[in-house]
Amino acid sequence: MFKHVEENFPSTFVGYINADIIFFEDLIESLRAIEAAIQAHQVKERVLVVGRRTNVDMRGRPPFPSDRGEYPSWFIKAARKGTVFMQWALDFFIIKPHSFDWEELPNYVICRPW
Repeated sequence: MFKHVEENFPSTFVGYINADIIFFEDLIESLRAIEAAIQAHQVKERVLVVGRRTNVDMRGRPPFPSDRGEYPSWFIKAARKGTVFMQWALDFFIIKPHSFDWEELPNYVICRPW
C-alpha cells in the first residue's frame, strides 16, 4: 500500500490513517515542523510519525460548526471530554516517501480479527 502510493502520488509525506479519525491544522503544522527540521539537518530524513486517538462520544453533541474558524475550539472541547483509546494502540502512521525498502519487508495484513 505504501509502495503504491509512493510510486504514484508524489508527496512530502505519505501515511495510513484510520478513516474514523478527524485531524485539523495541528497535524499539518507538525508535519511542516518535521520537514523543516529535516531540511535543517536536525533530524534524519527517514522518519516515522505515529499517534493514537481520543475517543469522543458524539451522541447528543452539537454538529460540527459551519464556520471553519470555530473548528479548533470545538475539537478541543470535544477531546477534553473524550478518553484516550488503548495506550498501546496506534491509529496513524506517516512517513517520508522511500523511508523503507518495501521489497525487503514481509507482507503484513493491517487489521485485527473479530
